[in-house]
Amino acid sequence: MLPLLSDKDWVIVAVNEKTIRKIGNIVLIRQQDGSLLHRLVGRSGNLFYSKGDNRWHLDPPSKAEEIIGVLKEVENKNQIYHFIFPIIDHLLIVLGRIHFIVLTLIRTRIERLKNGQ
Repeated sequence: MLPLLSDKDWVIVAVNEKTIRKIGNIVLIRQQDGSLLHRLVGRSGNLFYSKGDNRWHLDPPSKAEEIIGVLKEVENKNQIYHFIFPIIDHLLIVLGRIHFIVLTLIRTRIERLKNGQ
């Protein structure tokens, strides 16, 4: 999640939020090998897609019940940052959403080619 988060940052995650699964939120996702703190960039039915802000590939899809909480605060170098950083955060949300849409279009086209359409 660079540049917003680094390995040694402390985070506060809110659970039981009504808007926890809102596209653009940075969420804590339960996985088989631990937890993942990434931004939600898309949804398809009951599956949610996330990715790190500094990554080009999407994470494997997550079910709604695997999303534990939403990021509320970051303690970085003895300073506490309250989310949302308005300009940076909105920019990263838009870029993540565009990336998700482009990947979805590419996957759809590949499936159509495979099916001979």
